[in-house]
Amino acid sequence: MAKAVSLDENNVVVHCCYVSNEDIFDSNGEKIDNMLECICKKKFGNSTTWIEIDDSVEVSSGYIFDESNNKFLFPKPDSSWILNEIGNWIPPFPKPELDLDDNQVIQWNFDANNWEIVTID
Repeated sequence: MAKAVSLDENNVVVHCCYVSNEDIFDSNGEKIDNMLECICKKKFGNSTTWIEIDDSVEVSSGYIFDESNNKFLFPKPDSSWILNEIGNWIPPFPKPELDLDDNQVIQWNFDANNWEIVTID
């Protein structure tokens, strides 16, 4: 199975296209140049641009392609989150170290843009 993705102007994945290897290789087992892109364009439109990716790469619409590190990132959870050096989104404030009761957890509150303690029933 061959896989390609279409990116928007911000390198966000818009479409994923999966094509059988039978459709992109000739009878001698040679890969046909641009066949994957042609099939994807036929399916999603000629104005789309495609890049082929390894079939083992887990990606879907909304993921972000980081060109400098040649990898895909999970969608940014919130505009305030920042990308760390290993490619993970982290909140703008570190998670506090607190002693909690057994029925409490600390979670990020996107509306308040901060950590909050939540009691679980």
